[in-house]
Amino acid sequence: MVEEETEALLDDLRKSDNDASTLDERFRIKHQCRTKYMPAPLVDAFKHAGTVWKDTSVIQDYVATVPSEQASNMCPALAMRGEHDFVSEKCIAEWRGVFNHDRVEVRTLEGCSHHGLLERGTLYGEILNEFFSKHDQ
Repeated sequence: MVEEETEALLDDLRKSDNDASTLDERFRIKHQCRTKYMPAPLVDAFKHAGTVWKDTSVIQDYVATVPSEQASNMCPALAMRGEHDFVSEKCIAEWRGVFNHDRVEVRTLEGCSHHGLLERGTLYGEILNEFFSKHDQ
């Protein structure tokens, strides 16, 4: 599903400016990491990417399924996405159904794209702190 969402976002960018030479950078700035320059940790991560997890092709056929009855003992889950993320609300919504408990929280980071931690680190940390504090037992 994320591949279809990404392609739709790329189509929107092409409609506004069909310059293929800038498409990747425009996508990065709008949907991957909304910073003027690519942050050094992200540059380093991409530079050292392996061959197995280089893109989503290795998991494109994976379909998450509801776990066994023992899953009721699973810990709470938090899914975060950026407001401008290529991982859309539709993509995240499908993950809710994988858990058979109601302790799944979805948070959207306002003004962020996919790498919200690198864009608004304080907000990201506050959301994590709130989540862990609520579930600390």
